[in-house]
Amino acid sequence: MISDYGKIMLKWVIMRIGEKARWRRRWPRIDVPTAVEGVSPQWGFEQLTPITGRLTLGGAYIPMEMRTIFPVYPELNQLSLVMQIDFDELLAGSMYPSGVGCSPVSVVGLTSLVLTRAVGARMGFSCLKGR
Repeated sequence: MISDYGKIMLKWVIMRIGEKARWRRRWPRIDVPTAVEGVSPQWGFEQLTPITGRLTLGGAYIPMEMRTIFPVYPELNQLSLVMQIDFDELLAGSMYPSGVGCSPVSVVGLTSLVLTRAVGARMGFSCLKGR
């Protein structure tokens, strides 16, 4: 991924490195959906080269570019979901076996958070926007 905005890159890095760290510790996997069906209609996808693309939000492009495979662009689908999660929640989900900070919630917690935000945003729930 290439971006001048650290917050975008940090969220992506947390998800990718967190996935590997959880695997190495033998913690349950946090499954961030890759299918376009889980993405809110406010998000768009723009192919820049045969192997790169970027996200758009409400028709305006997000200042980033990432390697992905069109026409399915799984990495862009995941990033659109991860960008809606608060930075601290995302980081905590990768650092604890439960997937949600140090609370005794199962790993289903962060996965549910990702899916709830995806479905909620897709249905237009305003309380889920802006994260």
